[in-house]
Amino acid sequence: MIAEQLHGDDFAFGESGSVYVATHAEQTVVRLRPDGGRETIAGPHEGVAGSTACAFGLRPEDRKSLYVTTNGGLRYPYRGQIEDAKLVRLDVGWHGEPLLQVR
Repeated sequence: MIAEQLHGDDFAFGESGSVYVATHAEQTVVRLRPDGGRETIAGPHEGVAGSTACAFGLRPEDRKSLYVTTNGGLRYPYRGQIEDAKLVRLDVGWHGEPLLQVR
């Protein structure tokens, strides 16, 4: 078992072995560390209400950036308010594994 009591909508892998999870209904982004620890690295105050997907940047200068798309809490409004959907950039301090590129 990797994580209990965690509902994720999408995830991305860091080169450190951590997994970054967009939780959608919980309005957060969570880092699951290889040692089993977890921490919330972003929430509504960082703009990730309704976090639905995440991926690391592809350019060398952007590899520590985790990009999170949100729906603004459309299905699960944060404090009863729907926000604008957005793309949020988080500097997580570690390089991430980029998405596969099809050429």
